[in-house]
Amino acid sequence: YMDYKEKYKVCGALKSPYDERDYKLSKLIMKAVPLPEEYVNPTPLIIMNQGQTSSCVGHSMAQARHITEYNQNGDNKEFSPMYVYGNRKKSDYQGEGMYPRQCLANVKEFGICHREDFDGLFDYPKAHKIYIKNKTELDIKAYPHRISSYYRLRDFDDVKTAIYTLGSAFISYEVYEPL
Repeated sequence: YMDYKEKYKVCGALKSPYDERDYKLSKLIMKAVPLPEEYVNPTPLIIMNQGQTSSCVGHSMAQARHITEYNQNGDNKEFSPMYVYGNRKKSDYQGEGMYPRQCLANVKEFGICHREDFDGLFDYPKAHKIYIKNKTELDIKAYPHRISSYYRLRDFDDVKTAIYTLGSAFISYEVYEPL
C-alpha cells in the first residue's frame, strides 16, 4: 500500500503555524459590504498544471497575482509559480512543498516575475538552483509585482468578501483520499 502523498507527490501546501500578528480581513474591509446572491469573477483565469511537482502554493500565488495585476492594470501575462517556489530565504522551509505564509511574506518582499522569465516545472532543489543562478535579473523583474499586505481569512464570509472585493482568496486546505 502506498499512501496518496507518496503515489502522486503533489500535496505541497504545508500548514502555516498560527501567528497572532496576522491582520484580519475585517480590519481592511467592513463586513457591511453587501454580497450579491450570485457572483462570477470577470477576470479571465489561466489554467495551470503543477504536474508531479509539490508547487501548488506557487501555482496558487501565480494565479492570485494574475487576478490582481489584470484587474489593476490589464496585465494578462501568466506569472511564474517556479519563481515563488524557488525563491526562499535561508530561514524558510527548504524541502518539497511550501508554507503559504512564507510564500506570502516573500511575495510581499520580492514580488513575482512573469512565467516567460522563469518557466518550467521543477522540484524544489532545481527551482531554487535556477533562482539563485538568475537571482538579480529575476528579482528586478519580480519587484514591481509585490503585494502590499496579506490577511488571515477566518470563515466563509471572509473568503466570499475577499473574492468579491479583492478578486481572489489565497487559501490552502488538506485533502484526503476517502477511506
